[in-house]
Amino acid sequence: VILAIIVIAVVALLSQQNLLPPLFPGGNGPGQLTYNVLVQTDKPGYTTREFVRVSITNMNEEIMFLDSCNPFVTEMRTPTGWVEKERQRCPFEGLPFRVNKDQTLRRLAPAVGETGTFRINALYYIGCTENLPLIDAGCQRQLSSASEPFVAS
Repeated sequence: VILAIIVIAVVALLSQQNLLPPLFPGGNGPGQLTYNVLVQTDKPGYTTREFVRVSITNMNEEIMFLDSCNPFVTEMRTPTGWVEKERQRCPFEGLPFRVNKDQTLRRLAPAVGETGTFRINALYYIGCTENLPLIDAGCQRQLSSASEPFVAS
């Protein structure tokens, strides 16, 4: 658990400093390739009431898993860094989304509800036992990958 927290903190710090791998060309909008997982939004700007189309593409050799309730979080840029907006509350933990190599998971993110600069951060897991909730799946690694920032006005 401590190692997972350290990894997430390092990834967050590196993404804030733009020290992660370069932009990946193509896809349906801007995106950033991190640990072979591409997180994209469909456009660089939205209204505060507009849903955000999110695509998460697995380019790893391994299967990855995403939480079935919160496969990603929306983060807002503040003067001190990226701050996670409130997550959806889940009444129970279901089976995670399985994303095979070269497969893309597409979902809608709720409208951000305020003006500012935002990004989508996908939390994914590698090396999990299939057909079990993440808490019981014994995943070997928990990683994250963020989209390029987008603006809500």
